[in-house]
Amino acid sequence: MKQRQAAKGLILIAADLDQVAEFALIPGGATGERIRADWPGPVTWVLPARPHVSALITGGRTSVAMRVTAHPSARALCIAAGCALVSTSANLSGRQPIRHPLRLRRQLGRAVDMIVPGALGDLASPTVIRDAGTGRTIRAD
Repeated sequence: MKQRQAAKGLILIAADLDQVAEFALIPGGATGERIRADWPGPVTWVLPARPHVSALITGGRTSVAMRVTAHPSARALCIAAGCALVSTSANLSGRQPIRHPLRLRRQLGRAVDMIVPGALGDLASPTVIRDAGTGRTIRAD
């Protein structure tokens, strides 16, 4: 739908650490403590993926990008689904994220089955992405 390269992989959002654990291994020690301190919140961590996680999610890597969301509506969707969900900006790949339902419908047309009403998050930019293996920041805010 987004016309995004499959090799980029996708970010998953979860309601809690149990949903993260279905897809990823959370490291112990100081790294695990830092991850837990960031969640729920606007920090995405690249974690070792569990073997069953699809290459469509990982982009063919052995890791998966995950976040425990603090957004009430997104969290409620994860709870209702009973698992983590793909989180992506509402736009065609390479274009600016869309923040209005009518513009979304114009750009993506019938590719979108439903637009969930509700408040958007208040972040001005995408979430920070950090690599749990290296501690490196992949995407800054």
